[in-house]
Amino acid sequence: MKTINLPRKYKFIEGETNPLYKRYDGWNKISYSQKTSFQDYKMGYLRDYIIGVGNNESGIFAAFGSNCGDYLNPYDEGEYDLLSNNDIVILDTLKTNHPKNASFEYEILIDLEPFGLKKTVLQGFTDRQHLTEKGFLETTDYKTLTIKTKKAFYESDEYQQLSTYGYGLEELGFKIGEMYVTGLGRSGNNTIKGDKNVLRLSGEIIRIEKPYDREKAIKVIESIAKTCADISEYYEVYNNIFALKER
Repeated sequence: MKTINLPRKYKFIEGETNPLYKRYDGWNKISYSQKTSFQDYKMGYLRDYIIGVGNNESGIFAAFGSNCGDYLNPYDEGEYDLLSNNDIVILDTLKTNHPKNASFEYEILIDLEPFGLKKTVLQGFTDRQHLTEKGFLETTDYKTLTIKTKKAFYESDEYQQLSTYGYGLEELGFKIGEMYVTGLGRSGNNTIKGDKNVLRLSGEIIRIEKPYDREKAIKVIESIAKTCADISEYYEVYNNIFALKER
C-alpha cells in the first residue's frame, strides 16, 4: 500500500458528520472535481489547491452553478446573489416538486485503501437522493450547462461523478436505483466590467440518464487513486521547494 500526501485533509465534525466517518479524520482527501481539475488543467489545480491563490478561471461558472444547487436545497440558507428573479422562477419548478423524502448534500466517503492508497478517502456529496417505494435509492446531480455544447459530454463515459457516488452509496448498504444528471440550461458565457454576473438560466431543463455500473465505477475509482499518487508527487516537489526558500 502506497503512502501519499495530498493538500487537503478530511475533517470529522462531531454531531454533524456521519459517525461512520470518524475513523477517517485527518486522512488525505480528494474529490472528483479535484481529480478532473488536475487532469485537465494542472496549473490551475496547483494554483487553487496547492499554492492557494484561488483564482480559478472557471470560477464564475462554478459559483453560478453552486448558487443554483444551493437554492434547490430547501435546507440551505444562502443569499443566492448570482441568481436573477427569473432564474429563481425556473428553479422553483424543480424545488416545489422534490420528492417528500428527499435528502440533499448527502456526504459520501470512499476508502481508497482497498485501491492501494494508505489513509486516503474520496469525498463527494449527492445533490439530491431519495428512496423509492421499492426501496431503491434514486440520485440526481444538478449541472448548469450550455445544452447545445455540453449535453453530449454528460451523456458520455467521460463524465463519471455519479458512478463514484453509486459505489459509495452501495458500500453504505443502499440498493442503487436510477441515477441521472438534471441539466439546467445556461445562457451567457462571460462577465462584464465590475465582475457583474451575466450568466442566466435559459429555462430548458433536461434529464440525462446515467445508469449505475459497479465494474465501471471501480475502474473510475482506480483512475482517481492513480491521480492521487500523481498529485502527491507534485505536492512533494512544491513542499521541497518551499522548504528550501524558508532556509
